[in-house]
Amino acid sequence: MTTEEQTKAYDLDELLHPEGKPWEWWQLHIRDDWWEDCLIAPTPDTVRHYRRKSDAPDWDRELSLKEVRECEELPPDYGKNIISDIDWMLNQLRGYRVWNKEKGFCDFCTVEIKQELLDHFKKLREKKLK
Repeated sequence: MTTEEQTKAYDLDELLHPEGKPWEWWQLHIRDDWWEDCLIAPTPDTVRHYRRKSDAPDWDRELSLKEVRECEELPPDYGKNIISDIDWMLNQLRGYRVWNKEKGFCDFCTVEIKQELLDHFKKLREKKLK
């Protein structure tokens, strides 16, 4: 990962971390192959000495509890209960549970619905990071 890619990844983690502690998903390079968990945020000039942890969220495939709770621009065709239902899903580590006016109430939505929601939130992320 280049320094620019790392910086973008950290900015995204900063935007999406539910507790405002994105450094929890990063490790600091101490020496050789020795990496330790970060206790504080990396500074821009030291970011090359960091890497994301292997168990950090993959934002190309996951929604953040924070972004769902703070969403003010719901996807088209989805009811207001999307926030509490996705919140429930993220807490329970289960499938999406949302109301879509065409498809009705879905406890475990299809791959297409999941992708539609993820795409919507990805667009919102891009707007916020610019």
